[in-house]
Amino acid sequence: MIKNPLCMLFAATLLAGQLYGTAQAVPVARVAAVVNGDMITERELNRAVAPQLAKDGLDSSNPGDAGEIERIRKQVLENMINERILLQAAQKLGISISDEQVDAAFQGAIHDSQLTEEEFRKQIAAQGLSEDEFKERLRNGLVSQS
Repeated sequence: MIKNPLCMLFAATLLAGQLYGTAQAVPVARVAAVVNGDMITERELNRAVAPQLAKDGLDSSNPGDAGEIERIRKQVLENMINERILLQAAQKLGISISDEQVDAAFQGAIHDSQLTEEEFRKQIAAQGLSEDEFKERLRNGLVSQS
């Protein structure tokens, strides 16, 4: 018989873990910024920064690139914050962009690029964007022009 209450608590905890399984740690998204309650995560920021780093040939594992990478991260984050503020204001004003408007802007971007549609889609992918992400950026740009 166990007489020490601390030992009993420990034994009960071990038993409960065996009966019900162990708890899994769930990674929490690190927050880069909060804009009026809307979070921008580090993952979103990293995804937005990646095309610029690739374009500039910068490598996060190279200590010599750290200063330039930090400057780009700050600039991209500032742009993301400004975009969120703008989108929040547009939402409050009831400004919205239809899917048809986005599709028209997408076709216009293809035409303006003087690439075939297939080449244009490959170009988007080379920048690390899916077509949906590119269209979302177009939508945000159209909102800011409204």
